[in-house]
Amino acid sequence: MIPALPPTKTILRTELAADAAGYEFTAAAIAERLAALPFPARHFVLTTNARSSIAAVRDDAYYRLNGDAGNNYNLEFLVGVGAGPPVCGRLDNQNIGYIGAVTGNTAPANVYSGGQTVIVDAFGGRSHNSYLVLAGAHESNVVVDAGRRASLAAVASILVACVGGDLMAGTVLELAVVDERYLVAGGEQILLAAAASISVGNLPQVPGDLS
Repeated sequence: MIPALPPTKTILRTELAADAAGYEFTAAAIAERLAALPFPARHFVLTTNARSSIAAVRDDAYYRLNGDAGNNYNLEFLVGVGAGPPVCGRLDNQNIGYIGAVTGNTAPANVYSGGQTVIVDAFGGRSHNSYLVLAGAHESNVVVDAGRRASLAAVASILVACVGGDLMAGTVLELAVVDERYLVAGGEQILLAAAASISVGNLPQVPGDLS
């Protein structure tokens, strides 16, 4: 789990029984699960434990939100490979949102890897679809991405796929939401107008709180 990420509640999970070009968490399935939650969801958490059919040690994983294949995805990335220096950069106007790395089929056969993607304020309709990724492939690839999709639309569906190959059988994809029941009372403010600062005080402490 990404450090400091709040508790989550899984709403959809799949394990591929055969290789597939991609897998989509459909709008109908997501809407049904969201409606059944005992709290209003705000943030998605996508977990990948995947392997690609690409003939290499690693492949890039990506998603498309709401079927959007336009050049609307932008990100900053930091990639570490083996003992060499890390590589950083920026990608603008992409038609996919990169969500890190997964193991390719030249790695040991039992190695499935990936990471987690947090889509912030996925249903708010007030800001672009921002996301944060922490992922890795095999034993020597670490990827950190921070990006956004230039759209104000609430996220309804999520397609997951790989750039170079198919998602292989045994791949597990899990979609969760941040469990808002753990939100500290009074600890969040959503501004309705511009303000010079935000002040949050008198936060309640409950037994067992350490941080």
